[in-house]
Amino acid sequence: MYHRPTAAPKPLVSEGLAAPLWGSTRFTGRGAPAGATPMEQRLVKVMGPTMTSQRLSTGLLIRQDFRSSVRFVLYETGDPDFAYATHGGTLFVVNVQGRAFGVTCGHIRSDFAWRDLVVTDAKCGRQVAGLKAVYSPAAPEGEAVDSQVMDLIVVEFTPDITPAFFGDTAYVFDAGTIASSAQGDQLVVNGAFKAESVILDAEIAPTFGLVEFQDAGLLRTDLTLRRAIGRYREPSFAGLTGLSGSPVFNRTQGRLAGVMARGGLNGNEATMYYIDVVHLENVLTAIVSGTARVSYTVHASL
Repeated sequence: MYHRPTAAPKPLVSEGLAAPLWGSTRFTGRGAPAGATPMEQRLVKVMGPTMTSQRLSTGLLIRQDFRSSVRFVLYETGDPDFAYATHGGTLFVVNVQGRAFGVTCGHIRSDFAWRDLVVTDAKCGRQVAGLKAVYSPAAPEGEAVDSQVMDLIVVEFTPDITPAFFGDTAYVFDAGTIASSAQGDQLVVNGAFKAESVILDAEIAPTFGLVEFQDAGLLRTDLTLRRAIGRYREPSFAGLTGLSGSPVFNRTQGRLAGVMARGGLNGNEATMYYIDVVHLENVLTAIVSGTARVSYTVHASL
């Protein structure tokens, strides 16, 4: 069970690493703490591997699998009888210029407090990262007003939480590892399905899965979003609840393409809407550069 030595809510700025996993609770991730879960393994056999070679802007060639960056979202409740809970949602960890950040969507929090967010060192980890701050776009202008980009959340960790804390599973976020999609590109989303995941006293068992889509272009009613469609003969999932905040990886270009905002399944067809990676890049750049306020403007271009 994830637990800290005090029943009081932990401060937004915490000192050092949070307490390790202790007690009888196991974070099992449905039996695959190192590598793909059974659902992921089945889908990878059909879709092909997700490990990708990428050349950074420095010229260095790296190999990374975006799935390793994904985390199940849960919160400490302060209730000793039911220590952890979630409304569903996914977070992924990125490495920006040697600094680690968490990325997700604001609506997944619902009535929980960000200070109670649990972000683990691994996909099914044993340590919880200390949190320093939570950022989101502000002062929207033009097409950004009432757009989904305002739902984008970046979590800053305490200074001692470096990419090494995450065992180098944080996605290296660089000009050479990100790209905006083009219509028709093949996409894949990796996240934790809410309905299939379990939080019990003796076990925290998220069920991660891969879902494949094809990019269907910019959403004309919200220029910060792109739309994608997936059609399946026999979908192995009942819906897309829990995937908000998941990374969207462009298999065609071999780059991170954005953050899933919302979606749904209707029969054998799924529709997914995701925030283009350029907007995540804007927010991360503002944070790393020390900008006090992340303001936002979106210019329409088709």
